[in-house]
Amino acid sequence: MGLSQVSAGYYYNRQQSNLVSFPVTGLVTTHSHSHLITDSAAGGTAIACGCKTTNGTIGMDARKKDCVSVLE
Repeated sequence: MGLSQVSAGYYYNRQQSNLVSFPVTGLVTTHSHSHLITDSAAGGTAIACGCKTTNGTIGMDARKKDCVSVLE
């Protein structure tokens, strides 16, 4: 979800949301290193590993070095 969807749900539900009680909030940009329009491989790597990569690449950064995922 993006901020627009969270805000819309919050205001639609009379300013009540369980998301407000979360102790930590984070944002992530998922565009790839090589393009503003990303594919699922680069987007998934950005979310899981926190590093940008090129379209068509999974689990490696733009220099083709392995990234550590949140599962590891």
